[in-house]
Amino acid sequence: MLIGFVLLPTCIFIRLVRRGLGKFLPVRFEGVLVIKFLGAGNFLAIKDTIDGRDVDVVTASSNAGVLKSFSIGKKAYFIDDSSLFRLCLTASVCCFKLFFRHYHQVINLETESKFAKFLTALTSAQVLSGVTNVHKSYIDLWLYDRYLVNPLMLNKATLIAQLEGFHASPNQYIQSSISKHCEQFNRSLLKEVSSITISPTCSNTDQMRRLSEQGWISVLDALHSVKGVEHIDAVFSSQTDPQYQLFKELQARFPLLDVKVTSYQEFVEQIKFTDLLITVDSQALHLRQQFGAAAVAIYGPTSPFGINLNLTTYPITRSLVCSPCTHKYLKLPCDGKAPCMDFDMDAFDILLEINQ
Repeated sequence: MLIGFVLLPTCIFIRLVRRGLGKFLPVRFEGVLVIKFLGAGNFLAIKDTIDGRDVDVVTASSNAGVLKSFSIGKKAYFIDDSSLFRLCLTASVCCFKLFFRHYHQVINLETESKFAKFLTALTSAQVLSGVTNVHKSYIDLWLYDRYLVNPLMLNKATLIAQLEGFHASPNQYIQSSISKHCEQFNRSLLKEVSSITISPTCSNTDQMRRLSEQGWISVLDALHSVKGVEHIDAVFSSQTDPQYQLFKELQARFPLLDVKVTSYQEFVEQIKFTDLLITVDSQALHLRQQFGAAAVAIYGPTSPFGINLNLTTYPITRSLVCSPCTHKYLKLPCDGKAPCMDFDMDAFDILLEINQ
């Protein structure tokens, strides 16, 4: 840790120089370097992922047995931490060798090691990537081209796949938990619904939680096909809300829709007495759960289990492996494209169960 602190300024300088020279010097980049000092089991977990590939490894010498026994990695750089002298010697040799290598990608699996970050920056690579435990870290933002912050219930193989190139794939463990909750959702709450309130608003600090225009059109299409629904209120605190004008325009297309601007007390009353609330992860949802009444909540960059999830609430989520990302990143894995908020019509099938 102390070496990491001392070398951090050097690390920054080397990274800047490499970025500058890379534009002028022709270099052939090939292979992948994986950095993981401790935990021999981690290499067994990723063995199938890296088998047959041009992958080198930086690890502690105590892991030499597992790498050699199971033929993991094309080449290994070992750091011996059995004494301070051996640590300094082997770390120096490792740094010297890596300085002259040119990898396609570096993948740092050490979440907290500053020395691992130093090695990442020291190595010449087209893509620097890693995993970190630090939320909104400027060092990680500067260092990595691609990184993940403490992913939930994600195995190492999937983690590496996400670092190699982002793609919107579901976390099967989270998805399974959500499916179980949806099965237990109290569907009797949907049997006598005539008034529905939509609250599209969320915190101004996280606009990614908002459902897109097409998403709300899908919701309104579903609701207008349900018998027994008499009116749908969309509530806003101000006409300056980013989606207020959208809903005003949708009024002409959907006859049951009425757009309202309410005071806070009127907002609370609306949330309390409506037959069904449809909202994103927001204050409206938590108010509704406080009253123990039916809600359909649409999640994206936040977790349905983040604050509270009652059986009176039906969650709609894609359960992506990169979620929740809210308040964790300065540079999002998806570059702000928010695929977690892209839903097709099938996602809103629960709305078709109203009054059945």
